[in-house]
Amino acid sequence: MEADFSQFDHLVDIFGNMPFIKRYMALVLAFSLPASQSQESVVSDLEASLRRLTAAIPWLAGKVIYEGRDDTHTGTRKIVRNEGKIPLIVKDLSSEGVPSIEDLARTGFPLSMLQAEVLVPPIALTWHSDGYDKLAPVLLLQANFVQGGMLLTIAGNHSTMDMTGLGIVIEHLAKACRNEALTDDEVRQANADRREIVALLEKDYQPGNELDDSLIVPNAPAISLEPAEWVSFSLSGSGSSALKTAAAEQSVAPYVSTDDAISALFWQRTCVARSNIHPDAFPATSLLARTVSARPYLGIDSYLGHMVDCVYSRLEITKMSLGDLAGRLRLLLNKDKIIRHLRAYLTVLDRMEDKSLIISGAQLNLNWDFVVSSYGNLKTSRLDFGASMGGYTLAVRVPGGMPAAPGCSIILPADRNGDISVALCGTEKEIAALKEDDVLGKYAAYVG
Repeated sequence: MEADFSQFDHLVDIFGNMPFIKRYMALVLAFSLPASQSQESVVSDLEASLRRLTAAIPWLAGKVIYEGRDDTHTGTRKIVRNEGKIPLIVKDLSSEGVPSIEDLARTGFPLSMLQAEVLVPPIALTWHSDGYDKLAPVLLLQANFVQGGMLLTIAGNHSTMDMTGLGIVIEHLAKACRNEALTDDEVRQANADRREIVALLEKDYQPGNELDDSLIVPNAPAISLEPAEWVSFSLSGSGSSALKTAAAEQSVAPYVSTDDAISALFWQRTCVARSNIHPDAFPATSLLARTVSARPYLGIDSYLGHMVDCVYSRLEITKMSLGDLAGRLRLLLNKDKIIRHLRAYLTVLDRMEDKSLIISGAQLNLNWDFVVSSYGNLKTSRLDFGASMGGYTLAVRVPGGMPAAPGCSIILPADRNGDISVALCGTEKEIAALKEDDVLGKYAAYVG
């Protein structure tokens, strides 16, 4: 008997109920289009591709609601039917003063030229602060046509998926754009039951200090943060190779990855900048929160839902060598510890009526601490979207002008030339210091 994927009760999961992921994630995919390709034909083919995607994964055309919510209960996030199609907004920006695709490529696709208020669907910009009764589609697209190409923004509702999940959705979209059907296994995994995807701990479990990093401290004083903005840096293929070679000079871990090296570099140089700007206030240690997809540790690599936790390390970072720091970051990726923390987190989250009392990075002070998220595992730069869409992407970026989060960074997937973009949020003084940092400048260039 064929599986029935038309009902969505099986998509209820514990992670989806967290208030702090009541928001959207967005990626901007840049394509070059031939002059002979009309906007109308691109839109028509994209709409047909979205119909094929919806036929295989119906919940992507659904919307998010919260059931049983009141002043003291977070409620349950559910996906229900919407209008039967994935919303697609089309904007012609070719005569609106937006840079051409050629100019964007020449300047490295800086975030300052990719502003969210222009390129991102309005719902995705405001839903985090809107009431819970506002329309919230699972997936939203906006095709922004500029001279010589298109900036396609794909926004996923974070309560239904994390960035790895969105990346898998984009893989399936690329296949649909090539008019290729998803395999039976891809369809099955995309529509997988989420209700018991992670086993909770025993009923008598009581959290010890293993969740101190995530539980909100009652009546903790508010932390005042300086104004900050998102900018980007770029590591060429040779720059990232040189960085990895430098970081390999350590004996802490068996090996370090490119992600380990980039994370260590930007954490350390940001802390050096902060210690120089605030010599009397900067603390002896800095806390890192590194987001981790639990998929490979649980054997669910193709899972589309939310499956991200954090690992943490507090170090006297300015005194360490780059290699030792990268090695310490590698050792954080301990399978048993990650699975235990994830199960503990979900067990406590499931028990809470007010689920705003737990949040990843609860003890971070973003004046001094640092967060790194890596999207390096996404295949977006290696996907062929078909002739109508211009084939392969020129670049993949997060939109500029996102809500300020000082001390947060995002490693984007390498492009087809091996260049890696890193988005970083910092204060004006921090960014100015990083632009002049000789160590950072050996490997990365400021883009803006």
